[in-house]
Amino acid sequence: MSPSTSDIGAADPAPRHARLPRPLRPFRTGQYRLLATALGLGLAGSGMWTVAVVWQVIAKAEVRPNSP
Repeated sequence: MSPSTSDIGAADPAPRHARLPRPLRPFRTGQYRLLATALGLGLAGSGMWTVAVVWQVIAKAEVRPNSP
């Protein structure tokens, strides 16, 4: 049976959460968003620590004169 013209487009649009792309669907839950935020902040903190250590090594190497 073919749908009548009154049936076309009569369905409600998809709910908001159904329109998310599949890789982003876990972000619907609060616990997953909290986990992702914590992991992102931890990664950023580790990167800052690495930059700070390298910066300190360079700063100490510039201050120290060449001694025999």
